[in-house]
Order: sequence, then C-alpha cells, then structure tokens
Amino acid sequence: GPANADIERMIKRFEKYGPCLFTYLEHPGVMPDNNAAEREIRPFVVQRKISGNFISPEVMKIYSNHMSLYRTCKRNNVNFEEVIIPLLKGDTNEVLRLLGLLKSKPPPC
Repeated sequence: GPANADIERMIKRFEKYGPCLFTYLEHPGVMPDNNAAEREIRPFVVQRKISGNFISPEVMKIYSNHMSLYRTCKRNNVNFEEVIIPLLKGDTNEVLRLLGLLKSKPPPC
C-alpha cells in the first residue's frame, strides 16, 4: 500500500488545490475536466511522434507558435490566411483585431 509520506503528500495537495477542483460548480461554462486543453495540444504531440522529435528547440518553438495561431484562428472562426499577411508585416494590432482581441482598428499614426 501507499507509504504514510505518500498519503500525507496527497492530503497536503488536496488542502492546497482542493477548492480548485470544484470551480466548475460555481462558474457556468467552466468544464470539469481538461479534455479541451488535451485536444488542443494533440496535433503537436502527433507531429512530435511522427518526426521522432524536432530538429532543434527553435524549430519546435516556430511550430508551436504557428499551431497556436492556427488553432486560435480556427476556434474564433477566422481565416488563418487573412491573419498571416498582417502578421508578416508586423501589424500586431490588425492581427489582434482579426482575432477579436482588439475591438476596433486604431487610428493611423
């Protein structure tokens, strides 16, 4: 069976994080599990398994950033291709506006 130290560690964790386990009961729209988050990272895990790993940490970071942007676009019903052009031009405000994170286009400087 579990050692006393293991049981004590579990009790301490529950005392610390226990209230967070039931957040979904108090806040409508909060899911009781992390399945959505797991599904979001699945394409990344599949790619890593297919290729064996990434060539370098830099390539992994680039892939992660692209996948994050792609998934954000998909989740917000935004055409990924429409976001790429302002992104490559460095127009952060336009990217945020397209993603619905900036409500109006700022006036030109």
